[in-house]
Amino acid sequence: LPRGTSVAERGNSATAAASASEDVLMSDSDGGSGQTSVRQPQHLQAGQTSASYRLPNPDTSSRRAPAPAQNRLVQPGAGWTNGAIPVHTNCDDVDCTDASCNPATATKKSRVSFIPLREEMDEDETKTTGIALVDIDSLDKFIGEVIEKHARECREGHLKVKSQIKNGYELDRNYACSTCGMEVTYRTGPPPDPNAPKTKGRFKPRPINTIMSVGIFNCGAPMQHIRELFAESGVISPSEKGQAKMMEKVQASVKKVSQEELVSNRKQHVAACRALNDYAGDHKFKDSEGVEHSIARGPITTDGNGEKRAYGHIITGQQHALVCISAVTGMPIAIWHDQISCIRCSLKLTQLMKDGEVERVQDLSAADLSHEGTCYRNRKIRPDDEAILGDFVIADGDTRGPLRFISRQAELVGDSWKGKAQYCPDIGHFIKCISNALFTLANKNTELRGKNLLEPVRIKVLVSDILKYIREYGADYKAYVSTDKSKLDEARARCLRRIENLIHHHCGDHGGCEMGDCKYLQIEDEIVAQYTEEFGDSKSREEIIALKLMDIREKYADNSRFSGMSMSMGQNARKKVLGVIFSRITPDCIDRVCLCLSSNPCENFFSVLVKYTSGKRVYLGKKDGWEVRLNFVAASKSNNRLTDEVRADLNIKETSFVREKSTNLKLKRKAYQAAYKKSEGCKKRRTLQKMGSKVALQANSKDPARHRSDKLKAKDIGKSTTSKGSAEPRRKKTKKTKCSNCKDIHPGMNCPEPSYRPVKSRKKPSKLCDPAYLSSLF
Repeated sequence: LPRGTSVAERGNSATAAASASEDVLMSDSDGGSGQTSVRQPQHLQAGQTSASYRLPNPDTSSRRAPAPAQNRLVQPGAGWTNGAIPVHTNCDDVDCTDASCNPATATKKSRVSFIPLREEMDEDETKTTGIALVDIDSLDKFIGEVIEKHARECREGHLKVKSQIKNGYELDRNYACSTCGMEVTYRTGPPPDPNAPKTKGRFKPRPINTIMSVGIFNCGAPMQHIRELFAESGVISPSEKGQAKMMEKVQASVKKVSQEELVSNRKQHVAACRALNDYAGDHKFKDSEGVEHSIARGPITTDGNGEKRAYGHIITGQQHALVCISAVTGMPIAIWHDQISCIRCSLKLTQLMKDGEVERVQDLSAADLSHEGTCYRNRKIRPDDEAILGDFVIADGDTRGPLRFISRQAELVGDSWKGKAQYCPDIGHFIKCISNALFTLANKNTELRGKNLLEPVRIKVLVSDILKYIREYGADYKAYVSTDKSKLDEARARCLRRIENLIHHHCGDHGGCEMGDCKYLQIEDEIVAQYTEEFGDSKSREEIIALKLMDIREKYADNSRFSGMSMSMGQNARKKVLGVIFSRITPDCIDRVCLCLSSNPCENFFSVLVKYTSGKRVYLGKKDGWEVRLNFVAASKSNNRLTDEVRADLNIKETSFVREKSTNLKLKRKAYQAAYKKSEGCKKRRTLQKMGSKVALQANSKDPARHRSDKLKAKDIGKSTTSKGSAEPRRKKTKKTKCSNCKDIHPGMNCPEPSYRPVKSRKKPSKLCDPAYLSSLF
């Protein structure tokens, strides 16, 4: 559509626009599913042409716009982008050129917009009227069933466009034959589904408008940006008000489908928790209204964040959003946000106080605040097959949010729940605690600190291997916890044994190592196999190892992480290190630690949420759109085809070949990326990239500050940062110089050696010590 065209340039088309607006043909009056509406006049009066003939239609007569005056200019319905033009909706001046671009009817509720025809526009031939979205199947059907049929029946007639009306993203083009008088309306969008159930409400958008609105919401693009894109491209699009109404309908469907998905996830979590072998049983209590409940308990993972992600603009105080993910099924189960107040309840309370019905807040009851519409206050406790109590809350260790979450649960359930829930940091922060403990042990014990002992790089490798063993045990725990308890006990004992042998492995003792964990045993087995293949079984394995010991050590030095260097620790030193590790990893708590795994799925939730909130979640705080996006992102993590359910709820046919092909390619790409990130090559590249960035930041690769984390609580964030090159702030050191007396370096200003030469004083000698001066006085 042409943009920025002045009103004066369209003055010559006033007459044509008037006739076009009078001969507008709307869609079928009965609301049928047909794509076209054919009207063939049967009785023409004398002197009446087919162009001026019109069938009476009481259903659509109220929707037709009156013909404008002959001297009145008509604005195009595409809108104006080069400046604001005053609109006189109820102007009585026939010569006024500032009339509304939307033709008003008797009821003043018509929202259709006329698009001027090509012959009505006094434009250059190189310019076009505009671009419209067209459904391919509907176009083929119109050409085959209408155009060809008319060509066979009326051989001399020509179909010409009488008028065209914009309805959102759809364009209704009204054709008329100059010979037989046939009139037909073609819609550029897809036809509505005749079998679709009727929806409530007066606002019923056409299929193409609903399809576009669902696509805009699913791709996370702001509505204003999409409208600007179509306006700059000249594509027919709805007005701002019309698009907002369509998005409201889509968001209502998205919220409904997303909440149904979360309800299904909660029921699966409850069933999975009750099926565990070590399940402690439901927690039974009575609420404030005296209703008894029996709620399942189980481990959950939580994480929260403020409204904006930009650093320096994070809203402090109450968490703006909190996501809960099941630690048993791995699916999102709940979304909580700080919109706990209800504006409708506040208005109801204000009205009660104004009428004098309530004097004190204590006299209020829930029935007094009942109102129409959605209530945003906390709802009642959910049914027993859906309600969840988190007895083991897993979250990152740099916030106090999990502790507040546990205390809030106790307030809702009652005093019977106090002390039964516990908080554990996720496995990443749990490993940081072990790493910090090893650094503290090395600082306090000089025999463990130094070359080939508890160096920073060595500690980093130790905790990395411990993390690997715990993750592998976590997979075994999920596989055997409900099926085979004996295999679970074997997997637990194996995990603890591998952690214990890890210290002996780094000390050069490979007797207890497993073949898959020890590079030294793998090289040893490889060299023994080569010798046996070359010389046969003439010697035993021990003899071959003793003969090829130097070759084994040389190859191990070339392939190991520390060039074959082991820690120089005795048995007592090893016991100290193992004591620090096993004070945190015990047979009683390792099951819970392996369940923790990581809160990264929660972190990923907020990363995906950024896509649907314009990057920084701006202008969405405490709004219904914010809650809709929270539920949609959470439900999408457990259902990749959630948008299909939204389309089905909106009665949209799933017949688009282009969309299905694009969706399949997107899912295929996601699966490929997930498999690629788990490959060894990708892990090595990430490790090298991380090492390179650390070397660029700090020159000393063995500095403890590069491996040790000194902040695990929110209160530590306010502390001063450490200086470069050390985990603790260093004192200012002075440069040591040799003593001018003894020619040696020693602390202090006083030299312990006797003075070997007189020290020259900077003070001037007294004249009383000068003999010449004294003789001059007498």
